[in-house]
Amino acid sequence: MTADLTELSAVALRDLLRVGAVSPREVAVAFTEAIAARDAFVGAFSQHDPALAAMQLDDLYRQPPEERGPLWGLPGGDKDLYDRAGAVTGFGSRANSPHPARRTHRLLQLADRAGMVSLGRTSVPEFGLPCYTEPLDWPTAHNPWRLDRNAGGSSGGAAAAVSAGMLPFAIGTDGGGSVRIPAASCGLVGLKHSRGRTAALTVAESASGLIVEGCIAHDVTDAALLSEGLVWADARLSGGSAAPTTALTDRLLQQDGPASHARVALLEGSPWDAFTDITVTAEIRSRTEEIAAALADQGHEVQRIRLVEEDRYGAAFSVLWQAGAAAAVPADVDTSLLEPLTAWLVAQGRTVVEADIQQALQLLRGYAERVETQFTPWDAVLTPALADTARPNGWYDPVDARRNFAQQCQFTPFTSFVNVLGAPAITLPTGLAADGLPIGVQLIGHIGDEARLLELARGLELAGEVFALRPSIDAC
Repeated sequence: MTADLTELSAVALRDLLRVGAVSPREVAVAFTEAIAARDAFVGAFSQHDPALAAMQLDDLYRQPPEERGPLWGLPGGDKDLYDRAGAVTGFGSRANSPHPARRTHRLLQLADRAGMVSLGRTSVPEFGLPCYTEPLDWPTAHNPWRLDRNAGGSSGGAAAAVSAGMLPFAIGTDGGGSVRIPAASCGLVGLKHSRGRTAALTVAESASGLIVEGCIAHDVTDAALLSEGLVWADARLSGGSAAPTTALTDRLLQQDGPASHARVALLEGSPWDAFTDITVTAEIRSRTEEIAAALADQGHEVQRIRLVEEDRYGAAFSVLWQAGAAAAVPADVDTSLLEPLTAWLVAQGRTVVEADIQQALQLLRGYAERVETQFTPWDAVLTPALADTARPNGWYDPVDARRNFAQQCQFTPFTSFVNVLGAPAITLPTGLAADGLPIGVQLIGHIGDEARLLELARGLELAGEVFALRPSIDAC
């Protein structure tokens, strides 16, 4: 196996491809061999499609240099919630349609236009609803750090693939943490875009603007590269004619120390505190405090703030999640094929009337306005990424859907409210806990200012506080 290529960063691979030191086919073969060697243990992919990769490679070679996208020749995967023409979309469900899709989803069109080569479809939980990836009759996304632990969700397969060296980076989508949760679980960088950064999802698909695209990578510059590639491709598919550019990525590569002075708030509390018991482990709290201290040592102003309270947040977000589940699952699906959590969410969602949805939206919009006002003085807000390290496979209650939902809220109390805000956020790997599993933190920014978050994150990376984590290949 061409192991040296799979161990390189996406930026390093890009640079080799640019000068012709390696070909897209050589890179694809190296990662395909890694998938063949490891995925039987990891379960990162629900489907493999060598024929598709071969066809895309042929298309890449026919492109003149001036038409090549910023991600030309780099491998990726299709999150198995989004259609590709000619392929069956699994949705992580026994209730999926067996018929091949007729059209390629806009999100995958962005990847194609940017020049990525799809090596397969990455595993997801049923219809992308839970924050863990353990679907029945489809692959469980095992955490490469410990295969008895879960990779998170819903972009669990994408994160597992990157962590195990089967992809250099991966695209995900995030409606309540679905990029950041698996990234933090697997010791990776997870960048959630601002609402409206691309037109990857329609208004209906975005669940009232909660769901956006995002990037999972080993380090900050790789996440920036993938982000810039998607934004460029979106502009080109929308009729723009800008030449390929990765100006932010290149600037981050040239950064040699801390970001320029920033005001950073260390957040206390979560919006789920009134809904269920939230307990953050001592190790995660301690590491978050250490990152706050590191930011202060870099010359940034750091102060504690307590999150604006809203006792009805949990109930309002639940209404939207249930309504979204009912919309995501086709009305003619045999509900007896659905998993208990999905069946419960759909049943609850079908009792929700439009007035309930509008009331929940109004409450969350009002809450978002108050939080935005609170965050306005700060360039970034720091939180733990998760309340605990990656949960064991089988940890979430498979039968009692209400308990299952509460468990998910307890594990991920700091992610969903950022989707309500529409703000960008990035989770960063900061080391390992005593159990050998990754610990992450989250930085939240202002809408449209991904660059500031990435610069702050890069400063921490250069200081050795944030670093790319790769599990032992022997573990896979």
